Amino acid sequence: MANNESPPITADTLVTITRKAHEANIGETRAYVEDFLRAAYQSGPNAVFEYEHALAVIRKAPQEVVVEITRALGECQSYDYSRRWALIFAAGELRHRAALPLLVTIVKEPLPSEPQPPSHGFSIVGEETILRTTAIDGIGHLARDGDEEAVAALLRALRHPSISMRRAAAQALLSTKGESELRQRIMAYLPPEEHFLLELKPTNVMEVPQVENPERFLSEEARQSSSLKPPSLSEQRGTLQKKRPPRAGQKEGTK
Repeated sequence: MANNESPPITADTLVTITRKAHEANIGETRAYVEDFLRAAYQSGPNAVFEYEHALAVIRKAPQEVVVEITRALGECQSYDYSRRWALIFAAGELRHRAALPLLVTIVKEPLPSEPQPPSHGFSIVGEETILRTTAIDGIGHLARDGDEEAVAALLRALRHPSISMRRAAAQALLSTKGESELRQRIMAYLPPEEHFLLELKPTNVMEVPQVENPERFLSEEARQSSSLKPPSLSEQRGTLQKKRPPRAGQKEGTK
């Protein structure tokens, strides 16, 4: 190439196209993750269908989705527990080894201290524990598929100071194929007074016994107010018609 010749612009054009394509892929992945987060909290007759569809979409690109989930978690406010939980839940639901490092990092992160006594039932430690037990559940999915690193991560979680996290790790390990062999290892990790954790079994919510005639526990005043029936639409219309003021030039009581 002569010194007075300018370089071709083809290379620059290709780089620009490649960068735009990459940015488009990132935007797509972000949209897929946000769709799943919405579906996770959705209710209604189509909720299950929408959730399963959104889950199938993010499972098609697990590596990219894990990167996006990690980015989104980094941008979350610490008190945005509903979004943080949904993102961690999404990582676990991928059921892919690409999510394991992120889930392990979440479990290993120390629990913060309670800044003040919990009020109205809200506890930062409780919320942060839920995030970590959700990550443990995600690791448990991989352990059930035979991932040895996931099993090792669950065994390490048995040493965590939080008994809730030790309970979650024990249950996840006991749900794997090597449950009988792992039982002895779990007992070795746990102190004797916590071996009862091995006997705890998760129960389907539909199988939990329901309280019969719960109104009998209410006070008389509460029982009476709970028995009041809302007015029907026709009754409401009648009330409104009776209270409607007369039109201009019309005497009250005339049509």
